[in-house]
Amino acid sequence: MKVTLNRSQIDLCIALGEQTLARYVSAYGLYNNTFNSHTKGRFGEVALEAFFLEKGCKVIPHFKNPASDRKCDLEVSPATFRRLEIKTWSESGWDSLGRCFSPKQARKLREEIDAVVWCTVPLPNLNGPSDLDGYETLDVTLVGYSLPEDIISAPIEPTGEEHMRKVRNHQVDANLIRAIEDITS
Repeated sequence: MKVTLNRSQIDLCIALGEQTLARYVSAYGLYNNTFNSHTKGRFGEVALEAFFLEKGCKVIPHFKNPASDRKCDLEVSPATFRRLEIKTWSESGWDSLGRCFSPKQARKLREEIDAVVWCTVPLPNLNGPSDLDGYETLDVTLVGYSLPEDIISAPIEPTGEEHMRKVRNHQVDANLIRAIEDITS
């Protein structure tokens, strides 16, 4: 399922991405803190918020509040799965990098979220806001979702592309992702 973001939503994603990048730029993590990773993550969050608002749900977008960024990304009601985490990748990196959680992240899943929603965007690596200058709209694909137990039960394996340092992650099999349409039933 695709959600099309408009230019003001794209600008919101850029602003939020820059905000979290500035906050975490010197923090050590498994992956580099870059404009690319922080901004692409925002595209999925904004798209999923729009998806639920269109369905008439009440949404608390924690991702918009820097003081709440350690909480789930969205709280939705009424919904089968209230506390949602959103993970977004480039379509080109979906096979090798998508659907991943580090073992450390996975241990916290059951306590903090009810489901993870997986998204992709048709974008190359982004170096800065000017890379998005020509976009008036952007299609975000809501690929599907997984439950914490789906992620925790996925094998831990080295993930990454050839030119990258490999990181040991739980990587959910793409064939086991649940249909996004079922998340609201």
